[in-house]
Amino acid sequence: MSSVETSANQGSSSFRLDVPLRGSQWRRLRKDERGRPIHMLKRTVHLSVMLLLAGFSASPQFETRPVTGVVTDQRGNALRGAAVQLENTVSLLVVSYITDQDGRYHFSGLHDNVDYTLKAKYRSWWSKPKRLSKFDSSKQPEVHLVVPIE
Repeated sequence: MSSVETSANQGSSSFRLDVPLRGSQWRRLRKDERGRPIHMLKRTVHLSVMLLLAGFSASPQFETRPVTGVVTDQRGNALRGAAVQLENTVSLLVVSYITDQDGRYHFSGLHDNVDYTLKAKYRSWWSKPKRLSKFDSSKQPEVHLVVPIE
């Protein structure tokens, strides 16, 4: 059905393959050393480069930022040892921080294109959750949490 002709090209590792088309027509396909058609290899390289470039332009563009704040009771007294929970609303990852002696907490490395929910627990009481929005453009936002101790 098909015949193979090899051409001895100096320094080239390609050969030609005669492929029958319709009727008695024959077409020569240039092949690489593994026997793959060269036009297919060129298409694959072009497609790979296009996908790689598209991936770079579509990669997310974000910056990181910290969030700080103070945990207090209803009277404004700082609560030392309160647990502050920070939840990423996209991945649902929760991290926590124990407040220092001034009731302060600090989280860093937050993506500015994600919303976060913050809440504090002191003993058995919880503060109302507060949201740090991705639309909040401040570079160093502060979120103060109030725990209603009875």
